[in-house]
Amino acid sequence: GDVYLNSKTEYEAIGSDTSIKELSHLQMILFGCSVLLQFSITSALFLILCNTFPFQVGLMFPFQEGIFKWLLVFQPIYMVLSCVVGGVRLHQILVNSNTDVWKSWIYSLFSFLHKLVAPYYYAASLRSALTLGHEKYYTKDAWVPLLPERINNEHLP
Repeated sequence: GDVYLNSKTEYEAIGSDTSIKELSHLQMILFGCSVLLQFSITSALFLILCNTFPFQVGLMFPFQEGIFKWLLVFQPIYMVLSCVVGGVRLHQILVNSNTDVWKSWIYSLFSFLHKLVAPYYYAASLRSALTLGHEKYYTKDAWVPLLPERINNEHLP
């Protein structure tokens, strides 16, 4: 969904005879849907996390390491870049009446960064969701033996 919305939003104005007013309305709707979709994905992952045993008992170390660490890094970066790209695009269309947003170096720069981060964000999201499907995250058997070892290692001088 996110890939489709990004592509549709970025290339909607190219070669079209759509008026600025119609284009700006369409861009606002697509941008709103994109932001809503990203917040929905973030919320869904958080809800899945909330259902895991480590999260319910306050064990945060499994989620601060490995795959989940990268999701915690890329999620906010990708969301901020998405909002900046969408905001600059809307500014170019609404304020500057410019349908060729690619002529703006600011838009081109942020769009490039957005597309550079996107595959890492998608990979981290997918790997995290697949990892959270593993049975060990929903039973205490895999985590209770780790507690004394983890507590002793963290409280040593």
